[in-house]
Amino acid sequence: MNVETGIRWLDDLLGGGVKQNSSVLVRGIYGTGKTTICSKFINEGLKKKEDCLFINTETKHSQLKLKNNAKLTIITTKKDVKENNVITTTNKNLLKKIKKTIYEHENITRIVFDTVNPILRFNNIKSMTNKLEDAIASLGKENTKIITLDTTKLTREKSNICNDPFQTVVELSKEKNKHLCNILQSEKTEMVGKVVNIDEDSVTREVRSFFE
Repeated sequence: MNVETGIRWLDDLLGGGVKQNSSVLVRGIYGTGKTTICSKFINEGLKKKEDCLFINTETKHSQLKLKNNAKLTIITTKKDVKENNVITTTNKNLLKKIKKTIYEHENITRIVFDTVNPILRFNNIKSMTNKLEDAIASLGKENTKIITLDTTKLTREKSNICNDPFQTVVELSKEKNKHLCNILQSEKTEMVGKVVNIDEDSVTREVRSFFE
């Protein structure tokens, strides 16, 4: 069964959406649209009346374009948030807080972790991969999850190593005035390995307003 992301051009590239209960990595440098994809993915779940969890370590809470909904729980490492559905924590205690929250909200079907960088140790490959696997495990198995990785300061080698635990890997990039999408891994699509200019009509007109 497929889970629609709420982004038509991405669902088209992935052959109808992402596999239910799978883990998706969306990677790219700063400003390529990772958080936008995450917000649209969660809002699509809320529209379908699904319980959703958004884990935020990157963006100011006021800048998140999320619907105000009782079915949405937010965990953040940002300290300036005081709302009923928002749980604040530290990077050190983040995974424990995630596990506790998912245990208490057992009907969560969509999870976003944006971004996983603060809990990874990039100076040690083994430690980095172990922490990434711990992060994925903390999210449980009975949900569809998107995890983002900011590759701005990462080598290509370390970025690629982070692909391994995921069923689907989407890379976003910018080249001059173009927004590019590369499906690096997927169980379902023939688009793997192809770099697509998502601003072109050949993908869909929806992308014209995606980054505005």
